[in-house]
Amino acid sequence: MRTHHSKVHAGKASGEKARPNSQLPEAVNPRPKGINNFVDRAFHAEFKKIFSQIDTVGRSLLEIECAGSPWLPYFNKEFGFHVTGIDASEHGCRLASEVLKASGLSGMIVCADLFHPPTSLRNRFDVVVSFDLVQRFEEPAECLRSMSEFLKPGGMLITRIPNLTGLVGQVTKVLNRNAYAENVPLSMGALAYAHEEAGLTVTDSMHCLFADFNVINLDTRSGFVRSRGTRLSSWANKACWMAESAIPFVRPNAFSSPYILCVAEKR
Repeated sequence: MRTHHSKVHAGKASGEKARPNSQLPEAVNPRPKGINNFVDRAFHAEFKKIFSQIDTVGRSLLEIECAGSPWLPYFNKEFGFHVTGIDASEHGCRLASEVLKASGLSGMIVCADLFHPPTSLRNRFDVVVSFDLVQRFEEPAECLRSMSEFLKPGGMLITRIPNLTGLVGQVTKVLNRNAYAENVPLSMGALAYAHEEAGLTVTDSMHCLFADFNVINLDTRSGFVRSRGTRLSSWANKACWMAESAIPFVRPNAFSSPYILCVAEKR
């Protein structure tokens, strides 16, 4: 399980154009057509719904555990948020800064512990987001409560986790038991309940995508198994995404969906 960090250091990403770096994550971009960009377009559709009732331009957004985040440029370019990231790793903060630079953007990147942040970041943000983080804690509500401290009253917390209670979790348990053991499997209902335990009001929760086998962690497998598994998951993904695009009853569900998304408001 994740442990708490104590060091605090602040830094800022400039808007200078970065040199091309193949190791940097590519920023989320929902614009390209084609099946390979289906996931980015699917999440963009969900975020458009989530933000449809508020004016996002000029609002403040914080991503928790933003190491090398491909999302910060997306939230700035697509919705006009002023973006900030926080991460406990100095290396992760540098990567997040480089991703912003590569996108020609600026944003504040703070190296600090989620549970012991600078006072200046508390009660400051309109929106706080996290991706694939909350399930790493034995007490998810404790993590969510700490994240809510960054929000202004009435602010929005958006939490995404892998759906380890469904197909992704079952396959991960077989292929990478250690990775599975490092997480707490949470259903959509359990995630929503954890938000309520943290003192938040849940406004929406959903399963995302019909399938995405890239979520399965094959890092501990042999090179042969990993390469074959990656190829098979790519074929399976494309088949599932084409079906989801064309067939009405192929929709996100509790069993096959790879992700769960929860939206909550700070009281």
